[in-house]
Amino acid sequence: MQQSSVRSLVDVVIPVHSLSRPLGRAVDSARLGVQPLSVGEYVITVVAHHLSTEQVRGMLTQEQLDHVRIIEAPAEGATAAAPRTAGLEHTNAKYICFLDSDDSYQPGAVGRWVKIAEKRHSDMVIPWLKHSNGRTDITPVIRPGRTSNLDPIADRLVYRASVFGLQRVETVRRLGAEFDFGTSTGEDQ
Repeated sequence: MQQSSVRSLVDVVIPVHSLSRPLGRAVDSARLGVQPLSVGEYVITVVAHHLSTEQVRGMLTQEQLDHVRIIEAPAEGATAAAPRTAGLEHTNAKYICFLDSDDSYQPGAVGRWVKIAEKRHSDMVIPWLKHSNGRTDITPVIRPGRTSNLDPIADRLVYRASVFGLQRVETVRRLGAEFDFGTSTGEDQ
């Protein structure tokens, strides 16, 4: 997939570090997750980490390849910091979200997050996490009655365990937010 000079609304970044990961399932999930956005409004970026572009291409069908761009991250570290940073550095989208190569989105989830962000001028949309066993993690547990204009401390946003959800790229860059290369786990907090 060629990167367009037209700015997309959202870039779904999927880091992959092993040939054993279900990358095809993640790509299919991302394609369903961005609905009802149309081609051009989204980009799906697969970031090869400790893998070559050709190895990653071999993990996907031609149809999946037609809907993604593949970039390589520096082969540093054993965490998702390097590939997530590479995805952030290479995006020209208004928003970015990350999907681990063994996770999935509910159909339309990313499309709903973009709609919320656009309507409320949000810098972040932090959804609940639903697990395949049906359990839902409602984190962070914010102050009662609050859904927007949240305070990072008062609404306990710092307790969120990962960057699942949607972030405004301009805000991430303005704040200098970055992934911690020096932490062996929890680098995405």
